[in-house]
Amino acid sequence: MRNWSAASSSGYVLPDRTGKFLSPLHHPMKAGLLVGAIFPWGIFCISVPAELFSPTIPQKVLLTFRSLPSPIRYPHITDTTQGKWTYNPPDWWTSGFFPATGYLLDTRRKACNSTAANGLGAGDWLALGRSSSSALLNLGANSGIGHDIGFISFPFVEELAVCVSFFSCAARNLLISKLRP
Repeated sequence: MRNWSAASSSGYVLPDRTGKFLSPLHHPMKAGLLVGAIFPWGIFCISVPAELFSPTIPQKVLLTFRSLPSPIRYPHITDTTQGKWTYNPPDWWTSGFFPATGYLLDTRRKACNSTAANGLGAGDWLALGRSSSSALLNLGANSGIGHDIGFISFPFVEELAVCVSFFSCAARNLLISKLRP
């Protein structure tokens, strides 16, 4: 497998798409995002495909945020003929996934900065994640969600990560009040 790291006189390096080995410290964009782990027997690293950072990702997500129906319903799957979203109500088990996407793109924007090449400056991802989560706030204990509450809570978990002060965060208090039986 050409995606394994290899030892050289200059340390650990990663192969690019042509099989040439590049130092991730000197060529981080060519090596891609590094995912790895350190084990007693060595270091394992892989490079992530460049398509994962395509500017079309934030463009498509922003278009979907702007196209959410009112009252809000959440994208679930796309149909097989035209690629159009089918939407489900807030109490559907996948409803937390899409609002969490806004938070995750905000995290990516902070980690990678926004450039014309990555398209991360296209939207206010945090505001979009927050506003699209609003219909999830009113789901009561009797909504029939059951064990899927974990999936629906994804945007609220992301909100907790955004809060600078855990104890003064309004989202924390709201989340706790919603999860109490």
